Amino acid sequence: MRVPGWGNTDVLALLSLFRKHLLHYVYASDAEFAQVVRAELPGKTAVEIQEMVRSLMLQFGLVLSTKNFRTEVIATNGHEVYVYEHIYESISQLLENRSGGVWLPDELSRFLQKAKQYRELFSRSQEVYFKRVQLWGKSVAESKSKFYTLRELYIREKRRSRHSTSTVTDKSVDVVVLL
Repeated sequence: MRVPGWGNTDVLALLSLFRKHLLHYVYASDAEFAQVVRAELPGKTAVEIQEMVRSLMLQFGLVLSTKNFRTEVIATNGHEVYVYEHIYESISQLLENRSGGVWLPDELSRFLQKAKQYRELFSRSQEVYFKRVQLWGKSVAESKSKFYTLRELYIREKRRSRHSTSTVTDKSVDVVVLL
């Protein structure tokens, strides 16, 4: 089900921008992500972009549970794009999803928020910490695996930034709270 006012060309453009700016979606707020996308999709307001992305993510969550990715197709300029297959390919390419299972961008974002919220528990009791940061539908083992995946990404980014003259990226700054 599509949000009114979104044609095939608009959705295709949004899917491309979603893939391009996926890290903003995971590590920043919805509003910030919408502003970044809006700069490249000027025909839509930030609110319209947020609504459409929320709609796509809600539908994608249902599609992911059935693995039926070819239910919605967009045909433009003689090309067919399967909407949910495109989203799955996008999130599968995230380094954050290379191990610890494929998590939805919303799940990764919520996990990072909870990790920040309960970070003081990690040094006191890792068992309690992982129970607190655990997301609904995910096991404690999955949460641990994702935590250590994100931690490893942070460590690699930190090493890389030491060896180059570049500054630490926004992504690594957000992941530092996990340590």
